[in-house]
Amino acid sequence: MSVTKIDTKTLELLIDMANSHIEDIDSGVEDGTYSPLENTDLVEKEKAVMAAKAAIKGSEGIELMVDASAGHLTWRDRQILKELADAEGRVLSCPRVAAHEYGWCLFLSGEADTVQAEIESLREQGGGDGLLELIRYGNRHGAYILNFDQDADMIESVVESEEDSKGVRDAS
Repeated sequence: MSVTKIDTKTLELLIDMANSHIEDIDSGVEDGTYSPLENTDLVEKEKAVMAAKAAIKGSEGIELMVDASAGHLTWRDRQILKELADAEGRVLSCPRVAAHEYGWCLFLSGEADTVQAEIESLREQGGGDGLLELIRYGNRHGAYILNFDQDADMIESVVESEEDSKGVRDAS
């Protein structure tokens, strides 16, 4: 294997471009724009991006965290997270979840295959788009913790729940 030096700024730009490509293909496969059969290499691309991120990662022992508003969550998402937190890590096909006073922390695996399996499991349980998109968002950006907090800001590029905390959809 040959090693080529590249400055960090250039590598970060390439990672951002690759993430944008992955997001485009992933959403295109979901909405039918792209064929899943013609895009079977997404997992390999995600692994390559994670490897590149690891190469420029900060100090040892410091992990990235996404801090997101609980407003991204549907009522069902909140129920799922509560159940997973109560299960204390015994649900193997889902991310480990810990409840806190203002929401929940999800501990993301960082492995593209595992993340996809966790997303599918949460989708089968009724997980909403905001929850699933934020898991993908965290994974794409190398985060290992996804914190949902009632006082955190909304992340504009991720879908916002149209429900109130009791599961009632906004009529507007």
